[in-house]
Amino acid sequence: MHVYSDDPFRPDVVLRAAIQAAGPHLAEPPEIIDLGTAAPGDGTVVRFASDGSQPVSVSEARLAVGRDFSLGGVPPLPAEVAAGGELALTVTLTATAPGPRQDQLILRHDGNPARTSSILLRATIP
Repeated sequence: MHVYSDDPFRPDVVLRAAIQAAGPHLAEPPEIIDLGTAAPGDGTVVRFASDGSQPVSVSEARLAVGRDFSLGGVPPLPAEVAAGGELALTVTLTATAPGPRQDQLILRHDGNPARTSSILLRATIP
C-alpha cells in the first residue's frame, strides 16, 4: 500500500503487508506446463500451495488420459494440505514415440469456488 500525505519531511510511505485468504485456499501453478522438447523420463514437480487460513481437502488427483505422462507423489486420498503447506506432484513423460504429447492434470479440492484445478501438460518428443 502506498500512502501519500502532506507531511513535508515524509510525503509518502510504502507499507508492505502479507494477506491470507480466509478459509481453505489453494494457490495454483500456471495453467499450462510445457516441457518443450523432452525425452522419455523427463518431468517436473507441480506445486499447489495452501495459502488460506484453513487446510485444503483434496479428493482426487489424476491425469485425464494417463497415456503419455505419469503422475507421482499422490498421497492417499482424501488428503489434507495444511494451511501454509503444499502438495507436490511429479509429472513424468512416459511416451516414447516421436511427436507432440498432451494431457491434463486434474485436482479436485475445496480450495477454490470451482472445487477443481486443471493444468494442461505438454511435451514434444523429437
